[in-house]
Parts: sequence; structure tokens; C-alpha cells
Amino acid sequence: MIKIRLHFFLFVCVLLLMTIFGMLDRNSMFVFVQPRLLDAFLERDTSICSDFNESTPKFQKSNLNNSLIAGLVIICAAPEAADHFFAGVQAPHLLFLFGQAKYLSGDNDGAIAEWKKADALPYFVRNGEEALHYEKWSDAIRWYSIAIQLNSGVAEYWYERSQANSELGNLQAAIPDAIEAIQRNEDLEDAYILLGQTYRHLGELDEAEQWLFSAFDRFGTSRSSLYLGSFLLETRDGRAERVIRAGLTVDPMNLTLNYQMAVLLYSRGNLQEAVIYLEKAVEPLRSLAPHQRALYVAYASRLASWYVELGEREKAVSEACKVLNVSTDNERALSVLTLLSENCEGE
Repeated sequence: MIKIRLHFFLFVCVLLLMTIFGMLDRNSMFVFVQPRLLDAFLERDTSICSDFNESTPKFQKSNLNNSLIAGLVIICAAPEAADHFFAGVQAPHLLFLFGQAKYLSGDNDGAIAEWKKADALPYFVRNGEEALHYEKWSDAIRWYSIAIQLNSGVAEYWYERSQANSELGNLQAAIPDAIEAIQRNEDLEDAYILLGQTYRHLGELDEAEQWLFSAFDRFGTSRSSLYLGSFLLETRDGRAERVIRAGLTVDPMNLTLNYQMAVLLYSRGNLQEAVIYLEKAVEPLRSLAPHQRALYVAYASRLASWYVELGEREKAVSEACKVLNVSTDNERALSVLTLLSENCEGE
């Protein structure tokens, strides 16, 4: 008890000094802005406190915002003193710090209660979005888990956590979150597609088909057509052509749908029409920078080989040489030139 009171006394003195010298920024509600501190927060890691002393340059006050200093005092000096100090406070940034102290002490319910009072939801959503952007899937799951506890009614939070779990390979965990997202917003097309793709990767093809058809029937977009068309092509389902053509009606220049139609027609022996669709898929890719043209190389090298089958010698050589300008060792393009006993000197 004496130790707690001493820590509390020291903490109050620090806050008083910070206030007197204008160091306490009341408008700074959100505190963990530096990467290492952010990691410490996510992991409930108090080992960071060993660096918090006057002789350590990492935490000089000039490098930290003022609320962060206060937060470090609470967490590192006396987490147990927080209950005494924060009793009755109303300022959002102090309530946020109180929630932070509770979270680090393992009191998750208490932390959520304080963060709700502090209207802290935007902070966690912003960090979740950033984690997704930088493909930090585990961090995204943690941030959106807190966001869901603060407001479970937003479909997008459930969907984003489902997406992060899917990217991590946690497919079973991704499914219930995607379903929760749809229950809150039946017009969230991406959640249907994510469910279909997740079941597809799990090998549960009946469930995959159900969700992908649900997306296609409900939204009828080129995106839903693309994923369902890919699934039906993979399973050699005769309905693939209807689905892909429906998508092309909505978005005639969609390169992936054009490619899917080309592959489907080629598999049926309709080479002439297949080439027309493959040309539509290849053309938009020509304008990309060379280091971004992996998809172009894959599509265009196939187009070159199809030209050979059609007897379009000049087109085959021209397309093969264009591919080799981007990927000098592409085997399919090289085989086209070898087969035709040609080279790219005149191209």
C-alpha cells in the first residue's frame, strides 16, 4: 500500500509539473504513435519500461508527445496507481490512458469500458486499416478485435478481421467473421466472395459454390462473375460460360473475364474466338511498366502460341518478341521463335 501511494504521489507530481510548464497536451487523445511503443501495447509488454529513464536517449521528451510521457509514467511506474488517479476523470485523453493501463494489466473489460467513454474507436480502426495496408495481418486482427468490442454493429470490422485471418491462413477463423459481416450488412459483396474463396481453399466445394452464386445472383457485378467463373472453370462446370458472359456484359473490358472466356473457348476447340478474347485481355497490359508486367508475359506468351496454331506467323513472332523484351528467358515465347525458325532482330 505504501508503494502504491508513493507511485501515485510521484505520478501526480509529474502531471503537475507537465501542466505548469505547458507540457500536457489535452488535445492529444491517442498516445502510442511510435512503432516500438505500438508493439508493446499490442503484446501487453512492459519490458519497454526498462528504457524509460532520464539517461536513455530513446525516450527523450523532445521525441515524445506529452500524453505519451504520462502514459509511460502510468504503465511503467505504477500501473496499480491508475485506479486511484483516474477516479472520476472525464477528459478523453486521460480516459484513453486509463483504458490503456487496464489493458496492460490484463483487465480487458475494464479497458473497453474506458475506451468507450473516451470515444477511442477511430484510433483502433485507423490502426487496423494501416495494418491491413502494410499486410501486418496479426496486428490487424488485434486492432479490429478491439474495434468490434467497442462497436460490434459495424459489418466492415468483422469483414476486415475475416480478411486478415484468411491472409494468415486461419481459414476456419475467417468464416464466422465473414458470416457476422453479412448478417450486419447483406450488401457487403466482398464478404460473400471471401466466404466462397475460403470454402474453396478448404476443399468444401458445395459451400464455396453456394456463396459464390449468392454473390453473383445478388449483385451481378463483374467482380462476382470473375470469382464464380474462376470456380466453375476449375470444377469444369458447364455454367461457367453463362456466368463469364454475364460479367462481360457489365464490364466488357475486364481483362480477367476476357482471359477466362478465352481459356474456356480454347478448351472447347473454338480457337478463333478464343484469340479475340485473349487479345482483349492482353491489350490493357501493354501500357504497364516492365517490372509490373508479369501478367502480360503470362497472357501474351499464350497468345503468341495460339497465333502459331492459327497459322498467323507474323503475329506470333511479333507477340513473342514483345514478350522477350520484358522477360528475356520466357520459355513459351522462345519456343515460338524456335518452332518458326525466327528471331527478333527485325522487331
